[in-house]
Amino acid sequence: MFCVVLVVEDDPLVRMGAAAIARQTADKVYEAGNADDALLILEANSDITLLFTDIDMPGTIDGLRLAEVVHERWPTIRLIVTSGRVALRDDQIPDDGHFIGKPYYPENIRSAIREAHAQINDCVCGAAYARQPDLGHCHVGIVEVPPQPSGS
Repeated sequence: MFCVVLVVEDDPLVRMGAAAIARQTADKVYEAGNADDALLILEANSDITLLFTDIDMPGTIDGLRLAEVVHERWPTIRLIVTSGRVALRDDQIPDDGHFIGKPYYPENIRSAIREAHAQINDCVCGAAYARQPDLGHCHVGIVEVPPQPSGS
């Protein structure tokens, strides 16, 4: 499965840096300067598997609310949230995503993307999967196929 990242950051230099780091690990990277633009990109591109968003941004919603909206509308997209102003635990991110504090190091971003992508692959690799909204994460299940009647 391809890893496609949407980087959402209002500071153009920080966004360019984060996107460049993401490109070292991801197959494809989209960029947005705010949550409103990010939602438009998400609606137009069904291949996105990972959202990397800053919390503090101008616009109608901030990055944490964006993560909540993405979790509600596109529950298979994994979440990485970042901020230099607040510190969150991973369990405070929708779907137990990842939090990376700023300033961040390139390896922190690459590692978080690899880990999130591995969770995606765990969900779809060779098994049927379903998002369980009540549990907030992906469950792999075995699909039982009833035996076919033998031709006699």
